[in-house]
Amino acid sequence: MLAAYQELQRLGENLLVSPIYECEPIGFSSKNFYNFVVAMRTELSLEELSHQLREIECKWGREENAQKYQDRALDRDIVLFVERVSK
Repeated sequence: MLAAYQELQRLGENLLVSPIYECEPIGFSSKNFYNFVVAMRTELSLEELSHQLREIECKWGREENAQKYQDRALDRDIVLFVERVSK
């Protein structure tokens, strides 16, 4: 978890991190998952952020064409991305 957090620090600033929580897998049998949520500011576009996160997943062993329901060392989801332009 610390390694994932350190990877995210490269992509943005003002990181806010939830407590780590444990949840059971849904749809397949496996060990429980450990999750956390991060909010941050970034200068990256949604496409750039998604690409950078995918590279981090691959670095940690995620296969390019991995099945949907399987164990993985690291998985990320972008839940909300807000672009704000001020004048």
